Amino acid sequence: MAILHHGILGGFSGKVGNIVGYRYKNQYCIRQMPRKSIKPAGNKQLSQREKFKLSIALISPLRDQLKQLPERGKRRISAFNCCLSKVLREVIGGTYPEYSFNYAALQLSSGSLSVGHCHSVYALENNLVFNWCPDTPDFY
Repeated sequence: MAILHHGILGGFSGKVGNIVGYRYKNQYCIRQMPRKSIKPAGNKQLSQREKFKLSIALISPLRDQLKQLPERGKRRISAFNCCLSKVLREVIGGTYPEYSFNYAALQLSSGSLSVGHCHSVYALENNLVFNWCPDTPDFY
């Protein structure tokens, strides 16, 4: 069942036959239902699937924090997708099926940020805890 928004000429969400309507970045889109391939996956495809699976597993716990960041570039790429792209290109190393993470290359944000004061980082169980004091006008 599909739901029409703004009458017959508006966008819709849901399924009509083999067409699926959805909303993405405040824009209505449609696409055909995907079909399952009958060909077996090749080594490159299996390799990419494994890298993608590992990347998603690494940054999925950060999804809520990444949603708060602004979109980037002309194509308005979400912060999650931008981070996923960097993880795929720079953080995952090795060869299929023995991939590993280069945690030193993991970058969650970029840009300039003033060095705060009274900051600390410590390990608590399996987590890192970051603390800092916000900048105040009388700090400078």
